[in-house]
Amino acid sequence: MADSRNRNPEDLELRRLLPRYVKGHLTGPMRARVEAYLARSPDARAEVEWLRRREREAQASLGPQSRDAAFARFMQRLVPSAPVPVPTLPPRRRGRPRWLTPMFGIAVTVAAVEAALIGVLLHEREGAPPAQVGGARLTVTFHHEATEGQIRELLQSVGATIVSGPGARGAYTLDVAAGQAEAASARLAERADLVRSVGPAK
Repeated sequence: MADSRNRNPEDLELRRLLPRYVKGHLTGPMRARVEAYLARSPDARAEVEWLRRREREAQASLGPQSRDAAFARFMQRLVPSAPVPVPTLPPRRRGRPRWLTPMFGIAVTVAAVEAALIGVLLHEREGAPPAQVGGARLTVTFHHEATEGQIRELLQSVGATIVSGPGARGAYTLDVAAGQAEAASARLAERADLVRSVGPAK
């Protein structure tokens, strides 16, 4: 390459832009000026080829995570008057493990769904009329997959009302009309997709 002392100030300015031209960062009139400079300067064209060769070598030898940082440092050495910031990875947060955050979110969601289901059922129980005199009581547990709508529809179909629960094992106490306990228990037992167990209340 020719000595930079033999170049005029405009050519020196355009030469400093060659790395950015190779990277594709120049547009519009500035790109046109650099291309005109390349058309009249064999040394500039040779330098562009050298820069492209160096970039290809750097791309081939570096992994994808460190490629941008290495090129930024390379640009800083070539164009000290226009430094390019070196990208840095954000510091890792210390403390709880990364897997703990999604697990915590799942636990909160499950707890909210269970609380909503129990709240709706208890609300229905509080608004229901008191247990009939001479009525019967059943103890029933539902599968965890059963939804509030499915449970409500099932209880209405057998004429049962929740009077207490859920207990420590998730059991509910139901009130049914006198003489209907056996029939209601049988119909509940038929819904094995929703009901896990059913029997007389103790």
